[in-house]
Amino acid sequence: MGEIETVRESLGVFPASVLAKGKSETSDEGTLTSVTGYTITMRYNRTDLTDVTPAAFVMFNGKKLIIRSVSLVDHRKRMIEVIAEEAR
Repeated sequence: MGEIETVRESLGVFPASVLAKGKSETSDEGTLTSVTGYTITMRYNRTDLTDVTPAAFVMFNGKKLIIRSVSLVDHRKRMIEVIAEEAR
């Protein structure tokens, strides 16, 4: 189960398929940091995705995943795909 949260409120708990993508490395102020990316597919009961902003995040297995993009995969089934990375 993944949970989408914003700074002020939880948007709910949703069953989700979570796939960890390969780790990448980024340079941040001279420090090399490994980042794990995630692709999350889940049913979201609204077609309006304005609540899922860059300030929102997903909590999964105790990890805070920062949302990088959201797209509507299946309008009829209300399935969305979230691209996220683990918070550093």
